[in-house]
Amino acid sequence: MRKIAFLIVLFTSFQIHSQTFELGPQILMSSSFIATDLEYDEQTSGSGIQVGLFARYLSYNRLYIQAEINYDSKSATVSDIDETQVTDYNLKLRAIDSNILLGYKITDFDFGRFHIFAGPGLSNIIKDEVNINGTEYLGADVVKRSWDIHAGLGLDISILSFALRFQRTLTDLNNNSDHSLRLNTVLIGLGIKLL
Repeated sequence: MRKIAFLIVLFTSFQIHSQTFELGPQILMSSSFIATDLEYDEQTSGSGIQVGLFARYLSYNRLYIQAEINYDSKSATVSDIDETQVTDYNLKLRAIDSNILLGYKITDFDFGRFHIFAGPGLSNIIKDEVNINGTEYLGADVVKRSWDIHAGLGLDISILSFALRFQRTLTDLNNNSDHSLRLNTVLIGLGIKLL
């Protein structure tokens, strides 16, 4: 009986040490661009920011799962140029993003690891604004929720977690079915592992 109890304690301690939980704040700087079927002459990517928390569970093998909740602010502009004038169409979004990412550790080294990840996200849009030449267009009909897919790579060094990722919007943001409108984003981020 003692041998069985000893084996259970030993097995449990190996399981605890081989699995890790990480938690901390993160900040991501973004560059967004509009994907649409409308014709336009120029596009200006907009800078943005995401601020939030991440929680990561690393299993004893190379897989991990990461949950995130972020406040997201982003924008982008397209321009229609004709002979007499330029018309700028600007889209700004503020959202609360919830993401679930599945990751794979490619390699570990003495003070960190290199990994890749992908997964779905849900954006709950809390504010949208469409401007035409700097004037707010009140006739815009933007959805209140959109699904995204995230993919990227990360480098962890000690308590710092660096990430480069692409966020593709899967949901058409325009409730008007005549035209497609999506806002895709490239992000560079830094997280700090407090646990």
